[in-house]
Amino acid sequence: MRSISEIEYPGNRFRTAVVADNCTDGTANVASSMGFEYLERTDSERKGKGYALDWALKRLRTDNVDAIVVIDADSNVSRNILTVFNSYLACGFKAVQAANLVDKNQDGLFPVVFALGNLIANYYVYYPKFKMGSSAFLLGTGMCFHRSLLHMYLHDSYSISEDIEFSFRLITSGVRIAFTTRAYVETVYPENIRASSTQRIRWSSGTLTLLRKYLPFLFFRGIMDWHPVFIDTAFTLLSWSKPIIGIAFGLTLFLTLWISSSLHILAWVLFAAELSYLCLGILLLRRMGHSCRPLWKAPFLIPWFVVITGLGLCGFRKQLWNRTDRE
Repeated sequence: MRSISEIEYPGNRFRTAVVADNCTDGTANVASSMGFEYLERTDSERKGKGYALDWALKRLRTDNVDAIVVIDADSNVSRNILTVFNSYLACGFKAVQAANLVDKNQDGLFPVVFALGNLIANYYVYYPKFKMGSSAFLLGTGMCFHRSLLHMYLHDSYSISEDIEFSFRLITSGVRIAFTTRAYVETVYPENIRASSTQRIRWSSGTLTLLRKYLPFLFFRGIMDWHPVFIDTAFTLLSWSKPIIGIAFGLTLFLTLWISSSLHILAWVLFAAELSYLCLGILLLRRMGHSCRPLWKAPFLIPWFVVITGLGLCGFRKQLWNRTDRE
């Protein structure tokens, strides 16, 4: 919240509202002391960001605003974020996502691994997809959407992955989501295995729900109507779980070495492509000021990634939204 107060944008052109959703950590008191408008919500049945934002947006005055920006309270934002969002809105875009990064002050194994994954996804997937004419995804924090899209957000965006579900609703309605690396949000990620497990299981469960709900439609409509953005979105969703993709790729490479020699070259080309993504990501990690030293321990996390992702994809606690503890 402190970084929001330091945003370089005319103070009379925006207002900040903090939603304290089932909070017991004094969030509302902090918001009040900083002069922010705040709303407190307590609901033990309807948990999750989707319910909280729906509840808050129905109570806030939005008839006199041009756009809504959603930022997690534990995130730091670049000072130019509203200026950058405004430039995209002025160009006709209705939804914009800023780069979603990990706090540089975190140098533990889990945050550094997540930082590497986020940088690869942001700079080598989402941004190139957008520049090539496809659509990015909204990522839950650091996202901006025009007021005209508000009714779409206030309609059934209650799943564990409400941000991605909102993205699909926009894309299938013909709204192209812009992605910018000129502005960013930095989020504090979990430092320990327990909190990381809670977060990863929730995300994997959300991925499973979205696969079932949207993948067939996106592929069918994309092919039948020859809609490249739908097809690209379907493939992006299919590759959403990075641990599963990595495991599947490794198994494919191993099997080609034993089953068909004619596929060896293709397998090694794909392996080289994956390795180049990883190397470029590590170079970018260093350039962005993160420590790379914990990465030597990353291979030891592979069994954990497999188990946690598998539990999530199998529907473990799929109806249960748990807040991720951060230190």
